[in-house]
Amino acid sequence: MLYSKVFSGQLGEYFNKSIKEVQDNGSGLRISLRFGEDVPEISALPWEYLYDDEDFLIRRRNILISRLPAGVKKKKLEPLDSVLRMLVIISGPDDPRISPLNTEKEQEIILEAVDKLQRDQKIKVDFTEDATFENVEGYLNEQDYHIIHFTGHGISIDGKGHLVFENEDQKARLIDNKTLSDLFFPNEVSGL
Repeated sequence: MLYSKVFSGQLGEYFNKSIKEVQDNGSGLRISLRFGEDVPEISALPWEYLYDDEDFLIRRRNILISRLPAGVKKKKLEPLDSVLRMLVIISGPDDPRISPLNTEKEQEIILEAVDKLQRDQKIKVDFTEDATFENVEGYLNEQDYHIIHFTGHGISIDGKGHLVFENEDQKARLIDNKTLSDLFFPNEVSGL
């Protein structure tokens, strides 16, 4: 229902044309979602589960769906003249309130996905030792990353998003969206 409401009319025609183009030329399509703070009920919808009568869009290898915080401004980036750097945060706290993740399998899947890029020396992937907030902060202070990938759980409490990090005791520690925005986009986000 969400898919048919959003991708109807002119937007639907444009989207279907874009999908056909990426299928024909083997490229990809990125859908970036940004919602104002004045529409939390729309932001809270399950956008990652858009379904087009064939499959979930997010399951297609050539489609990427991402959310951008309302205050983040898009930057025009110059072509990269160095190796692409990726930080992978895999949070699997040993906590009965959180369903367990197979963190070794998650790491294996990611390494398999970037294997050719690593062999061609186009990407360098770092995995955090643990998923404490302070450890992730340390990685970000030591190195500039082009990609940050989080594998773990997220929850909504009173309309605010939280990612489940770990604390020093390997238990769950909820990090709210404002704190994450400040971590990943220092000095860029205001009013979140």
